Amino acid sequence: MTEEGSQQGSGRLGVAEEGSQAESEWDSPPSQQMLPRAGSGEFGCSSLTRFLSPLSPYLGSPPETGHFQLSSAVAQMAAARAQLIAQHAELGSTQLLLEETEQRLAAALRQLDEQTAQFKGMQQSAEEKLVEAQQRLDEQMSELVNMQREAAELEEQFSNALAAAAEAQGQAAEWQQQAEAAQAAAAQANELAADREQQLLAANAAAAEAQGQAA
Repeated sequence: MTEEGSQQGSGRLGVAEEGSQAESEWDSPPSQQMLPRAGSGEFGCSSLTRFLSPLSPYLGSPPETGHFQLSSAVAQMAAARAQLIAQHAELGSTQLLLEETEQRLAAALRQLDEQTAQFKGMQQSAEEKLVEAQQRLDEQMSELVNMQREAAELEEQFSNALAAAAEAQGQAAEWQQQAEAAQAAAAQANELAADREQQLLAANAAAAEAQGQAA
């Protein structure tokens, strides 16, 4: 868009130069623009006729010696000059319009540059936030992996504890059986001891009776 503005500016300058040339040409009096200057010779009707003959297609009537009206030619030339001045004024207004358009274009370019810079800042901020979010996500994923590893280790430890508990429960049952067997053996031993005690008492009683009979 900057190149287009420079091209429009160069075109505007070219138009201004052409307008200034036209203005400089038509600002001089008509006598200096188109009429020949009087020299040492006589400035008569024949010389005026020779000068205005090439302008006959534009003036509308052929110049005739002695009948050509100079006032009509000057009036037509003044009208042409006024028309050129009007065109030059219109060209000046067009130039002003081009300048205003160029100013608006420059303002739009500045606004676009500001918006572009603002967008770049927002984009950079969003990229930084995205990088931070990605880093946090990576950290959370790493923590999740560690937690899963710890959970697997705890599950293995729990399984080992369950197996140890089952083994201990089996040993406890075996120990209970052994204790019950020991209790049964102790009861049997107690019964045997009671029988032996009764037998001993009976033997003592028999011995005492025998001693009494012997006496």
